[in-house]
Amino acid sequence: MNRRAYWVAAGAIVVLALALRAYHAAERDSLWGDEAQELGILRSADTAGELLDIVRQDGHPPLHYLIEWGLYRSGGEAFVLARPHLVAYGTLAVVFVMLLALRCFGPRCALVTGLLAAASPYFVAYSTELRNYALFSMIGPLFGLAYLRLLERRDRAGAILWGVAAAALCLTHYYGLFVVATAGIFLLAHDRSRAGLLRIAAAACAFLLVCAPWMPSFLWQTSVDLQAWARPRTDPRIVLKILTDPLGTPIAIAAGASLLLGVAHVRRPERPARERTAFFGLVFASVGATLVAFG
Repeated sequence: MNRRAYWVAAGAIVVLALALRAYHAAERDSLWGDEAQELGILRSADTAGELLDIVRQDGHPPLHYLIEWGLYRSGGEAFVLARPHLVAYGTLAVVFVMLLALRCFGPRCALVTGLLAAASPYFVAYSTELRNYALFSMIGPLFGLAYLRLLERRDRAGAILWGVAAAALCLTHYYGLFVVATAGIFLLAHDRSRAGLLRIAAAACAFLLVCAPWMPSFLWQTSVDLQAWARPRTDPRIVLKILTDPLGTPIAIAAGASLLLGVAHVRRPERPARERTAFFGLVFASVGATLVAFG
């Protein structure tokens, strides 16, 4: 594909993503239960320490709340309710998803991926909710880009960057732990040399260093029943639930078709091993996260 044509098309997709999210944010004139609860948390915390204590009791990681509270204190409640930061997160998520697809599979796949992410009703809706979903969707592909960088350059700086990105993902939403654990397993499988193990150790140290201040709160949250509805389920009927959901069947068909195309693509002899490893790692992480979310 012509380089100029690609960047024009990519720019149009980003503009589409921004327009859809800005329009959806402007149309939202009320709060649903969880959003109202979050606004109540922002109103009741006078200091960062108070905020962290409330978030700890609420059972969530702190990064999104700290950013939201900073915006609330500096820009006021009207700014937070206008949701411009959430629109920015959602739009940047589309940009980073396209970059990730471009790095792995080329420009055509990047444009298709970007268009799906830009126009997906789910992505648009969650990009404007006063929750941690938009930030999580932005940090997710950033984590993927850091993952690819580590596979390409195999340097300690890349390992530290990957560890920091992993920590940001998990401190935004605890489901990030599934993605980080899966990627870590694939890193171990990809390179078990002494240098590779040292890089993984450096990434783990960076991850633990960033997460250390919140670790006691996380351990406390796991020891008490804060959210009974969030208990993990191991019922094998989760897969059936996905397929019988009104949107589950087309999503499953699209995901299956994409997976088959992706497998055919990465199994070409000319595809480097790092791309095959990255692809299957991200696929398994995505499938695991989907099962947990629907469960």
